[in-house]
Amino acid sequence: ARIGHILKAGQHLLHMINEVLDLARVESGRLQLSIEPVSLGVCLKNAAAIVQTLCDERHVQIIYDISEYDDLYVSAAIRQLTQVLINLLSNAAKYNHIDGFILLNCHLSSRETVQLNISDSGIGMSASKLSCLFQPFERLGAEHSGIEGTGLGLAISKRFVEAAGGSVSVKSVEGVGSTFSLALPRCKTPNLIVSSSKLPSIESEV
Repeated sequence: ARIGHILKAGQHLLHMINEVLDLARVESGRLQLSIEPVSLGVCLKNAAAIVQTLCDERHVQIIYDISEYDDLYVSAAIRQLTQVLINLLSNAAKYNHIDGFILLNCHLSSRETVQLNISDSGIGMSASKLSCLFQPFERLGAEHSGIEGTGLGLAISKRFVEAAGGSVSVKSVEGVGSTFSLALPRCKTPNLIVSSSKLPSIESEV
């Protein structure tokens, strides 16, 4: 039992160190993002699979229609976007009620932007807490709840999304739940990008 606690504490410390380093890279402008067309559906499936064990422990169901994301690509860095989705889904599970749900849906808010909404049936937050939500090391009192966390995940997620040209917003009602919205730059599917680049140039006749 002691060895298990030591390993768990070590993993938590390593995770915190990595998050501090990520935040430092973003804040100093030294973070190098590899922006490319990324399948939003694939990222969501991978993130949901990683968070599934946590959801099972809390009997929280992730609800989404994967066909909604067919051929939907965004301009992003795939590793960082997946990290953002894992963080948001993990929080939606951790701060949810037992037998609660996480609802995912997306829509095109414009020709250039995809909006992904992650809604939960959790404990929600007051307006005063929302104003501090994305501050580093701010856990809004959750440090006394027994729920694990560093207070860095949301701060890093916001900076990752903004560094790729997107934005993050949140709405919440205390005791009802929260909705985090990611506005991500939309792009063509990779095969369309390749095809259009091979089109012959059209020159006007003299």
